[in-house]
Amino acid sequence: MYLPEKWTSDRDRCRRAGIGDDVAFATKPELAEKMIGRAVKAGVPFSWVAGDEVYGGNPGLRSWLEEEGIAYVMAVACSEMITAPAGRFRADELAALVPPVRLAAAQLRRRVQGPRLYDWAVHRHCQPRSTSCWPAAPFTQARRASWR
Repeated sequence: MYLPEKWTSDRDRCRRAGIGDDVAFATKPELAEKMIGRAVKAGVPFSWVAGDEVYGGNPGLRSWLEEEGIAYVMAVACSEMITAPAGRFRADELAALVPPVRLAAAQLRRRVQGPRLYDWAVHRHCQPRSTSCWPAAPFTQARRASWR
């Protein structure tokens, strides 16, 4: 369970809430790594993991997934640098290169402002130090969001 640092630094508050003294602050990506690691150790079957920008923007989590051979799809900030066969690009620049016919529209959630629509594209890439893209092929998702 994610607990803000404000909580974990207040041990009296944690004790009143039944949170043990051994529970320290951990970021959401750190918690994700622990949970995924436990799932692997327990033999829970899965093919890949997904995450939003909080997880995709954490190079430590992405590197760990690659080292463990776990495929993933993660959203990244538009300023994230992506390595592609033609060089390094900002994620938004790479997304702009995707022809509209290759985009798939998806509505992920409804909000009071109306549905949030995303256009998705998949780009297979390898990290520079990788020797292979398979079986753990990381994918960059090119995403454009709009309100309708």
